[in-house]
Amino acid sequence: MAKIANVDLGDFPLLLAPMEDVSDPPFRALCKEQG
Repeated sequence: MAKIANVDLGDFPLLLAPMEDVSDPPFRALCKEQG
C-alpha cells in the first residue's frame, strides 16, 4: 500500500502529474477537471 505523508493511495496508485513543456494543454486541462 502506497502512502504520501498521511494520504493513503491504495494498492494500485495512479498519479497524473502534468509537466510543463512535456504534456500538452488538453491533458493538463483534463487532469485539472478530474481533480
